[in-house]
Amino acid sequence: MNPLNHFSKSSRLPIYQKFLLSFLPLSILSGAVLVALYYADVQVKQTTLKTNEVKTVQLKANEVVIDLSFVLSDLLFLSNELTLIDNLDQLDQSSPKNQQIKQELAANYLAFSRYKKVYDQVRVLDLRG
Repeated sequence: MNPLNHFSKSSRLPIYQKFLLSFLPLSILSGAVLVALYYADVQVKQTTLKTNEVKTVQLKANEVVIDLSFVLSDLLFLSNELTLIDNLDQLDQSSPKNQQIKQELAANYLAFSRYKKVYDQVRVLDLRG
């Protein structure tokens, strides 16, 4: 028996088999670890994104509430002026009392728009516009 024949084709096959038996489980394990790390990273990014979006929506909702509270206070003030407007409708258009109420109303609205510095016009509208 030739000693070189002992390391011929038959002995190479077990080396490949040993390599494959060592390499495949290690590569599968490494791949599983990489997939787990990637999945964890995706979960963290999704959670961060959701948290940021919830905070953004809450901030915008607070802005809307603040804006509406300013408008609400203005509407409450102006609704108190409706009594003057109702008095205008009941009086004769040419009466001195009517002119006095109109002047009071105009002065109130002028003071209101100057104080608020938001409105450039304040108009009184009736059913006819």
